[in-house]
Amino acid sequence: MFYIHNVPGRVRIISEAIAKNQLAVDEVRKGLSKLEGVCTVQINLTTGSILIHYNPKAATVADIVDMLERRGYFDRAKAISNDEYFTNGISRVGTTVVKTVIETFIGRTISNTFLSFLMFLL
Repeated sequence: MFYIHNVPGRVRIISEAIAKNQLAVDEVRKGLSKLEGVCTVQINLTTGSILIHYNPKAATVADIVDMLERRGYFDRAKAISNDEYFTNGISRVGTTVVKTVIETFIGRTISNTFLSFLMFLL
């Protein structure tokens, strides 16, 4: 997954290309630190999340993304928006909750008595 969320001066990028890849993390950190206007770079090795604080008067998100894309660590064509990111997350949570409720209900119904199980089926 590739994800980008920008607020002027702060951008979060998630890149599946750097998740669990220490060499990629080191290269990304080095490349971003050379960009004019980039102040801080924090990278989560487990998730591939990159949090960049930058001076919007000296650098743009396009500059940052271009550098990552040139090095093969970001793909704009596969990137999802902030809305898509949260909608996907909420959808997964909703599916899990519904599945858990149904499994719990069926488990309790079956564990009580055979008659309860028949009632459930009807």
